[in-house]
Amino acid sequence: MAKIFLIFIGLFSAFSVKAAPPSVTLDISPNPATIYVDKTTNINVLADGNDIMKIYLFIDKMEVDMFDCMLGGKRVSSCWHNFARPVNAIGEFSVYAVVRYLNGIFTADVESNTQKWSVVATPPQVSAPHIDSISPTSGSVGQDVMILGSNFNPYPALNFAYFNTTRVSGISGGGNFFVVKVPQLSNGTVNLSVKSFDTGGSGNLLDSDNSVNFEIIGGGNTVPATCQYLSCEAANPVGCECGGVTTVGTALWCCAGSSGATNNQESCKKYSACAGPTTPSQPSGSGLTIQNPLKANNFEDLVNYLIKFVFYIALAIAPLMIIIAGFFWITSAGDPARVKTAQTIILYTSIGLAVILLARGLIAIIKSVLGG
Repeated sequence: MAKIFLIFIGLFSAFSVKAAPPSVTLDISPNPATIYVDKTTNINVLADGNDIMKIYLFIDKMEVDMFDCMLGGKRVSSCWHNFARPVNAIGEFSVYAVVRYLNGIFTADVESNTQKWSVVATPPQVSAPHIDSISPTSGSVGQDVMILGSNFNPYPALNFAYFNTTRVSGISGGGNFFVVKVPQLSNGTVNLSVKSFDTGGSGNLLDSDNSVNFEIIGGGNTVPATCQYLSCEAANPVGCECGGVTTVGTALWCCAGSSGATNNQESCKKYSACAGPTTPSQPSGSGLTIQNPLKANNFEDLVNYLIKFVFYIALAIAPLMIIIAGFFWITSAGDPARVKTAQTIILYTSIGLAVILLARGLIAIIKSVLGG
C-alpha cells in the first residue's frame, strides 16, 4: 500500500511541474489605434511557447472574442490570430489578450501587453485646394510663379501645378501659397490648376476646386533644344534638354551620363564625367553635308585603323593557307614537288603571321614607352 501511495505521489509531482508561460504580443493596426466608428480594425495576437490552447480578447476587461488554437484536439507551440473587430462605440479603450495554456496538469493564463484604442466619431473634413490668385499672370519658361490660395500642403514638394497637362512640383512655400517654375511649353494661354496631398491623414492627392489662366510668353518650341554644355564646364540656358529633363530655373548644370540637371556644380563634378562644352555643328551655306566614310578623325587614327584591318585580314587568311597546304600534302601521292609546295606554304604562312603579331605587339610597346 505504501508503495502504491509513493508511486501516486511521484506521478502527481511529475505532472504538476510548472511550464514556462508562453510569450504573448498584441498589436493593433493602425497604431496609434485611432479609428472611426462603424469601421473595422485589425487586432493581431501572437503567442509563442508550449501547450497553448486558446486566445481570449479583452476590451476594458470584458471578454469580447475567443480563438481556439488547438489543432485536432492537440495543443500547439505557436498561435497567431487576427481579430477583425467592428467598432460601434466612441471613446478610449484598453485592449489586451489572454492566452490559456497547460501548466502541468492544470491550465493557466498569461496576459499580453495592453494597447489603447481610440475611436472617434467621423473622419476629419478634407477641403480641396483653392486658387485665389497667381503672380505674375504671364511669364516665360523657367520663371517663378507664386500660387496663392488655401488648403495647400505645408510641404512645397507635395503641391503640384498643372499647366494644361504638364505637371511641375512646388519649390518653396506651402500652406497658403507655393512657388513653381513655368515649364517648357509653346507661347499662348494655358489652364493652370493645382493638386495637393491631403494633410488630414488620408494621403489622397486632391484636385483644386478651381483653375486660372496663365499666359506663356517666349516659350518657343515644345521640343527643347539640346543643352550646349554636357556637364560642369558652364551653365546652360533655361529650357534646354539634359538627358530627358528640361533645365528649369537654377538647375542649369547638365551632368554628362546622368538623367537630369542639377543646381549644384560641385555635385555635377562629383557624380558624372566632366565632358567639355560642345557647340552644335552648323550646316554649310549650301546645305550639303559630307559624311566621313572612315572611322578616323586624324592621321594617327587612320594608321591604327589600317593596322587593325591588315591584322584581322591576316588572322582570317592564315588558317585558309594552312588548309590549302594540307590539301597539297594529302593529295601529293608521294610527289616530292607537291610535298615541297605544301611545306613552303606552311613555312611562309607561319612567318607572315609571326611578323604581323610581333609588329602589333612592338607598336603597343613603343606607344607605352613614349607615353602614348
